[in-house]
Amino acid sequence: MVQRLDDLRIVVSGAILSINPIEELLRESTTQVKFILYSLTLLTEENPNEDGFSTNRIYERYQATTEKADAKTLSEHRVYELLKEQAFLGVVESTRTGGGRGEGSYLEHRLVQDTGIVLKSVLRDSRLEDLA
Repeated sequence: MVQRLDDLRIVVSGAILSINPIEELLRESTTQVKFILYSLTLLTEENPNEDGFSTNRIYERYQATTEKADAKTLSEHRVYELLKEQAFLGVVESTRTGGGRGEGSYLEHRLVQDTGIVLKSVLRDSRLEDLA
């Protein structure tokens, strides 16, 4: 009888985990990734008509976020690398823009996941609680 209950818990636990694997992925992310995703989420919510945001714009918001949290700030290049990693994981989508004459080419990033899910997941981290 005990064995059956253990098996049932495993099945139930597996079902819960499969409901939203993105939440689990974000929960296990580093605090720095959470700062970056928090910053991108705020930009997304504040600018609903924009399709994406440059690395530089995300970095500026990220800097303000880490300063407010009294946390270490990574370099802009490292933030760029972490955004690309999140694109690989399916949390963010990164698209290279043509920029046009004199503007150059750069990446624009946008959240692929629901902003509510991302915020809920990253704000569970004690280092980000005070940002809410």
